[in-house]
Amino acid sequence: MLLSSRKEVSHRSYEAIYLNGHRAFQKRMKVHLNLTSKFLEIPEFNAKIPYKKITDVYHVKGDKISTMNLLLTGLLGFLAFPLTKKFYMVLVYTDETGVEQKPVFDTDKIVEIETDILKRIADSSKDSF
Repeated sequence: MLLSSRKEVSHRSYEAIYLNGHRAFQKRMKVHLNLTSKFLEIPEFNAKIPYKKITDVYHVKGDKISTMNLLLTGLLGFLAFPLTKKFYMVLVYTDETGVEQKPVFDTDKIVEIETDILKRIADSSKDSF
C-alpha cells in the first residue's frame, strides 16, 4: 500500500467580500486574502499583516454583528448586516499604527481560512523561539 504525503502549501489565496470593521475602509469590496509563510496580505487594503500581529480570527452570526454594530455605530452600522443566521469571519489584528482592527469578511470558506490562519500563527510562534 502506498502512502501519499500531503505537500505543504506555503502560499494560498482566498477570495472574500470585505463588509465592515476596518476604520480606513467604509465600503464593501471584493478582496483577496493571501496567506504566505510570513504574513497575511490583503492587497486591496495595501496591507501585509504579520501573523504575530493577529490576535484572533473567528466566525460570528450576522445577527450578532448587527446588534454589535447598532451599539457601536448606530443605525447605519446596524443596516450594514441583515439579521441573518449566516456566518461571517472576523479577523482581529493590530495595524502598523497600533490600532486594533476587526475587519469582517463574507466567504464560503470560513472554516478553511480560519484553520489556515491559525496554523500559520502557531507556526510563526514556533519560529520566534
